[in-house]
Amino acid sequence: DGPRETADRPGKPAVLILNTLGELGRAYRAGDIAFVGGSLFPWGGQNPLEPAGLGLPVLFGRHMHNFEEAGRVLTEPDGDQVSAALWIDGPLEGAGKRLAAAAAQILDSPTEARAMGERGRAVVEAQAGASRRYAEWVAGLANKRET
Repeated sequence: DGPRETADRPGKPAVLILNTLGELGRAYRAGDIAFVGGSLFPWGGQNPLEPAGLGLPVLFGRHMHNFEEAGRVLTEPDGDQVSAALWIDGPLEGAGKRLAAAAAQILDSPTEARAMGERGRAVVEAQAGASRRYAEWVAGLANKRET
């Protein structure tokens, strides 16, 4: 049959599900929100910063131990009590309904979705340069050891 289109956006599928590697960046750009898979099962999750950096509200399950810090930062509200992401917590049973309810809540409120996306982009931008700062820190430690 092919993908069903949304009524207000002809040509855009209502839902896009991928089970692939290396194509998420392009797929995220097509969306209004992102559910980061691999987080409903104890596999450790996937990187939620990629869709957040594109300005998308992010949803993920409770198994984010490989990206625990990223998940924590994205779910922390800013001064206006807006977070960039929502945890879909609880047991696997019923997770689909909780995920659908959270997605509907975001999609039904374009203002909330926009605020979440802006918060996510700000979080990712604040992390920019972390590798350089870490390298400088390590170099500073090395210099202290030499003296």
